[in-house]
Amino acid sequence: MALHVDLQTLYYLVIGLLCLVAGMTFRERAAFPRRARAIEAWAGGSAILAISCITIACREFLPVRLGSATSSVMSAGAYLLIAHGVALLDGRSFRRAMIAGLVAFAAGWAVWGPGNELLLWRYYGSLGVALANVALVWLLVTSEALRGQRSRSLCIAIAAIHAGFYLARVFVVPFVELAYGPQTLEITAVATLFEGCLYAVAMPMTLLSLLREEIHGQLLTATRTDFLTGLGNRLYFFEECRRLLKTEARPVALLAFDLDHFKSINDRHGHAAGDEVLKLFASVAREALGPEVTLARLGGEEFAALLFGERARAARASAQTICDRFQVASLLDGSPARATVSIGIALCEKRTRDADCLLGEADRALYRAKSLGRNRVEDNAKPAVATAA
Repeated sequence: MALHVDLQTLYYLVIGLLCLVAGMTFRERAAFPRRARAIEAWAGGSAILAISCITIACREFLPVRLGSATSSVMSAGAYLLIAHGVALLDGRSFRRAMIAGLVAFAAGWAVWGPGNELLLWRYYGSLGVALANVALVWLLVTSEALRGQRSRSLCIAIAAIHAGFYLARVFVVPFVELAYGPQTLEITAVATLFEGCLYAVAMPMTLLSLLREEIHGQLLTATRTDFLTGLGNRLYFFEECRRLLKTEARPVALLAFDLDHFKSINDRHGHAAGDEVLKLFASVAREALGPEVTLARLGGEEFAALLFGERARAARASAQTICDRFQVASLLDGSPARATVSIGIALCEKRTRDADCLLGEADRALYRAKSLGRNRVEDNAKPAVATAA
């Protein structure tokens, strides 16, 4: 025996699904407090779609004009609200465009609706849904907050397919009806409800997946970032070194930095002053080397940087610039005491993949700089000198 599901039952199924999705989406605010407004917009969109479906399911009890126009405007508004939630991720305001579009859409119903309610509900209403999803696609494509996230392409695809489905209802279904008769209307209605069920589940899940990716990215960044200076930490530095050295064939230079007499700075001026010195050095080094250079705090008062190509060949000049600028910049509280830095450089003209070996050579050059009086630059091209300061 074949199981037959009538349209009314399908409407109730979609209504229940949308209510469930709206409630579950709304509960996710606690997990993403920074994105609470966007989540509220998405949950609100699902809730309004549920109300729209209730209006459609009960329209036989309502005046034709009221049922068709109300459900159509609510559906378009629901999708625009979802698009507004995406805009909020970038701090953009889609509210004016959303309200203007909804007012224009409602005005179309007011002008062309009388006497054409069923025709407008089938085609004009579908056009409103399609355009709202086109706006959603545009917001997803142009979003800076979502750039680089894997789920974004899936989210764009879902919105684009939904927009394409409703555009087909406007520009393809009428010709199918002319060719095969009005019996195609029920097939179109069933297909719309099934596609709507898939959208109702897939879109909220994918949008929330975007937020989970964002949180994951933030946590990953936090594990690879030094909290005090904002530079990368030791984990970040060695991961970047191994990644870059696998592919780079250009000359490479590794710079090892060590702040001179840092313990005495902490003892004499306090740990707060020591923290300021570390932040000051990070700022001076970043400014001198540029934002594209891999620069990290390895721990305590030790820092390192990795340079390639012409920057690597000019590593000694860059290191000397850092040495000079930091000495000038780091006068502590107006007292004669100054913070200085010793720098060791390991330069390799040929391709190398051994980050530990480079750091070892840079450390030996650094120790030589320390033994020669500190506040200076030494590199692995120079022979070791055992002279103490």
